[in-house]
Amino acid sequence: MVLKALNKKTTPFDNARALFLSHEAGLPSRCFILTRTPGQTENTIPTNIKYLEVVPYNLVTCTTLIPFPGCDIWFNPEKYGVEILDRDLEHYNMWSYGPEGEVKWPNILRPLDRDLETFNREGEEMKAFLKSTGRWNIG
Repeated sequence: MVLKALNKKTTPFDNARALFLSHEAGLPSRCFILTRTPGQTENTIPTNIKYLEVVPYNLVTCTTLIPFPGCDIWFNPEKYGVEILDRDLEHYNMWSYGPEGEVKWPNILRPLDRDLETFNREGEEMKAFLKSTGRWNIG
């Protein structure tokens, strides 16, 4: 649902195939995971965790979606089923780690059909899983 909501023009199968082909060719690979995104449901994070337990990869980067000015989500959040809670770019941070260590993701988006607390908790669940793998790129 997230790939479709973000108009990525790819499928989980396409992405898995690319990771398996890279692995077979001996190429290192990095996954890029977004959380707290349009299209995220209660099944998204558990599904992504199962996916990452199966596909080969060396590192994974995970961040929260930030709707920057100029993108379609910025101009049409309702089309994506979200509300932009904060449009002050000074508050925007998509990094998981900074010079002082782990950074708390700001509340930028709120899904229109789900509560913010659950939405945020799911992102924290993904972070916890990634930390447990030892392959989360924190640099």
